[in-house]
Amino acid sequence: MIRSVMCMTALVSLAACGSGTNPFATGTDTDGSGGASVVPETLAGNLKSINYNATAKTLTAEIYALDSTPIQVVYNRDAARDIGSYEAYSIQEDGLDRFFVAMVGESHDGSVQAGFVGDGGQFNRVLQGGYYTRVGSFDAPNISTGPAAGQVSYGPVTV
Repeated sequence: MIRSVMCMTALVSLAACGSGTNPFATGTDTDGSGGASVVPETLAGNLKSINYNATAKTLTAEIYALDSTPIQVVYNRDAARDIGSYEAYSIQEDGLDRFFVAMVGESHDGSVQAGFVGDGGQFNRVLQGGYYTRVGSFDAPNISTGPAAGQVSYGPVTV
């Protein structure tokens, strides 16, 4: 379980570098390149919509093929499953239904959210998906030229 959680966390982190329109947000998030950001279908998977409020500690999600009523499911906070700065939420309507875990996180300034939702698999079918959002555009730092400038500096160190 932990291995798949870590793999999905890595996948979500890498996929957050993408661009296009975001199907999970009603706003006009952009990736800083002038276009709206898109969660690729391969990352979104079975996740159809998600609403995470980091301040209120609430999560609602709709995942394809989850037979629940209502379709938008409110997940329960599950702090025992937290990993690092990612908060865990879970849902299982009864002992005969699938157990879903969601791991979501938000940047310190609230400008970026990312996470995933998934089950452990049942009847040879796994339901899962990831998402990311960003509020505002990315402002790259000013980097000058020369051996003592840039993101990697090989110039002299002054103490």
